[in-house]
Amino acid sequence: MSTSNLLPLLIENQYLNLVPMKIIPNPSTRNYDPNAKCDYHIGVIGHLTKKCKQLKEKIENLIKDGILSLELMECWKSALPQIRLLLGS
Repeated sequence: MSTSNLLPLLIENQYLNLVPMKIIPNPSTRNYDPNAKCDYHIGVIGHLTKKCKQLKEKIENLIKDGILSLELMECWKSALPQIRLLLGS
């Protein structure tokens, strides 16, 4: 399951909150994409949600700390179409 698909579920189930980006992305970096936005960083321009390093680290920490399991994510993955209907996504 991609981080883009997982983010709304983590927020809905109160595992994560959206975080404003503290540092303004530098357009001169090689990874900067002016057409990409990150939902985890409340729409900041410069990178995609699915490529967000901070979000990936948060998810890895939730798994490492035993708060989030791969089994739970698989369960969410199988229910994703129904969850999207409920969330209106």
